[in-house]
Amino acid sequence: MPYDPGPLPEPWAPDDPRVLFQRVVDDILTKIETGELYPNARLPSARKMAEQYGVGVMTIQRALRELQQMRITYSVAGKGTFIHPDFADLSTDAPLRDALADPATLHQLGEYLRQQQAILASRGTTARDKTTAGRQLYDHAQAHRDLLDRIAQAMAADRAPYREL
Repeated sequence: MPYDPGPLPEPWAPDDPRVLFQRVVDDILTKIETGELYPNARLPSARKMAEQYGVGVMTIQRALRELQQMRITYSVAGKGTFIHPDFADLSTDAPLRDALADPATLHQLGEYLRQQQAILASRGTTARDKTTAGRQLYDHAQAHRDLLDRIAQAMAADRAPYREL
């Protein structure tokens, strides 16, 4: 019995002027925006996606190249294609982006990083100097635990509601 994909989704309307690979790109972007795909989610193989979309493997490969050029996805040889982890930060509704939109939080983070860099720049070359710098970095992080916790919670919220394709 032949494979029956059922009715094609709206982007595959016969009068749609977009080329097929662009329809695939747009559909994947929509799935990211709606939360069906999330940062670091693995996409199916090109062959499986071709079956799902009802297009050729070359069309899927072209769409994946386009997504990679846009920094939406990245590929790992032998592992597959994944949604880029930075893409969530570019999304308008990303909790991390919202947290960093607060000027006070952004200022605190900048100051934290400036102080951290000063500690790293002042460390010497001996083992004792490196140990002292390590302790200073630990103390510095503990002194700013509330800021780091807020950032970590926002990062976790970015990934919580999503699932793979």
